[in-house]
Order: sequence, then structure tokens, then C-alpha cells
Amino acid sequence: MEINYQAMLDRYTVADWNALISLHRADIVRLQERYGMQSNIAWVGEEIDMLRLKIQQAEQRKAVLIARATGDDNANF
Repeated sequence: MEINYQAMLDRYTVADWNALISLHRADIVRLQERYGMQSNIAWVGEEIDMLRLKIQQAEQRKAVLIARATGDDNANF
């Protein structure tokens, strides 16, 4: 069974992406609060960087959905 990745992404709504972004931001805050000054070392910093990347990707996918919904064919992604 072949999974169409784009079809999977198309099932998400702007609200879904916003919720995912909020969860990732909360995870970052939770890590920073728990590890404090140590949040810049080793795996904690890497985890925070990964969450920031996931936020960026979600923001981009949300922007694509908005551009499609508004008919903005000139959107540069």
C-alpha cells in the first residue's frame, strides 16, 4: 500500500497547523523551564532546534494552505 505524502498533508487545516505550532512552542518552553541554563547543551539544545524546525515547517505548510484558499498563485514557497 503506497502512502501519498501530499494527500496526507492536504488533510490538515490551518487550525490543525496552528495547534501543532502551539504544542511545539509549549514543548520548547517546558524544556527551557526544566533545564534552565542547561537548555543550550547537548540533547536539550538539539531537541529545541528540532522543535523550531518543525514549527518553521508547519508555518510554511499553513501558508501554502492559506495561499491556495485565497487563490494566490503567485505565492513563493
